[in-house]
Amino acid sequence: MRKKENPTYLLQVGKKHGILIKTNISIPQSKDIELCICTSVQTISPSRGSCKSGIDAMQKPILNRTKNISKPIPFGNKIGKKGVSEMTRHFIIMSSSYSMGTRIAYDITDPALWNSAAISEKLNAIKAVCGSDVPLSTHVVEAEDASWAAVQRYDPFFETVLCIDSLEQFAETIDKDRTLTGRDVAVYILSLVPCTHLSLEKLTYFAYAEYLCDTGKKLFADSIYAFRYGPVVESVYERYKKNGCDPIQPDTVIKQDVAELPARSRILFARDGLEKCTSIDRTIAAYKKYSASELVALTHRPGSPWSHTDASRYREAIPDDVIRAYHKNEIPI
Repeated sequence: MRKKENPTYLLQVGKKHGILIKTNISIPQSKDIELCICTSVQTISPSRGSCKSGIDAMQKPILNRTKNISKPIPFGNKIGKKGVSEMTRHFIIMSSSYSMGTRIAYDITDPALWNSAAISEKLNAIKAVCGSDVPLSTHVVEAEDASWAAVQRYDPFFETVLCIDSLEQFAETIDKDRTLTGRDVAVYILSLVPCTHLSLEKLTYFAYAEYLCDTGKKLFADSIYAFRYGPVVESVYERYKKNGCDPIQPDTVIKQDVAELPARSRILFARDGLEKCTSIDRTIAAYKKYSASELVALTHRPGSPWSHTDASRYREAIPDDVIRAYHKNEIPI
């Protein structure tokens, strides 16, 4: 009996200098092969494809089954028992939502928008809301239809990605996480140095003061209050006040608070994230040697912002101009 031959496939790698690069391979399977192209641009983390800008980025290897290996099947067609059917092309813009604990996407399938001007308009609209340094990645995929489920069926990379229908909602979801809270900074500090609640409050305050003095901008959105034992950051106090004098466990905090996403990445995702992360690192390097009581003593010095605020009043806020005026010559580098 004649041995059944494995089907022959043509592997198209792409084009270089106008010459098609291809090779023939034999694979022991009978299932039909679906085609896909995937690219990635403007991304801050390792991803599929190349990092060239635009939709004309490098193609992933495309596996086409063909009877005549000298005539490759045109890209964009699916081979099945009933013949050739058209595939739907998806241009996907991706980012992350730290508050939701997931990656998010905006999917463009309208052929009328598949041009550089339209794509640039979409990207610029997102940057207008979220800032020019917003972390984005783009991917090009061909799937069996225009649904997001078809993309997820094709590639497991997209299985946990939440697709948002509206570009405006997509941008607003990203922008929500571009502003840090004091708690975000505290979680990052806990990943760097062991802390009690008291020492964490003071380190978060000093990080805020240094960044404010260096840039004139707020490190996070929280108000800072004068309590009995020094400055207190609102969201940090609410989260860790029940911890008392016990050391806070950083691994537990990171897993619970940011859905296992790295604490440093949360800082970097914010507006001016690299600048903020560098400033926090510098502050912790300068102050991590001090005990909680020593940090309290530093905030209680005569003329300090805390000393100018009535700590006996409930949640008396310490103004930024008072913090900056005192600490501009006080924070060690």
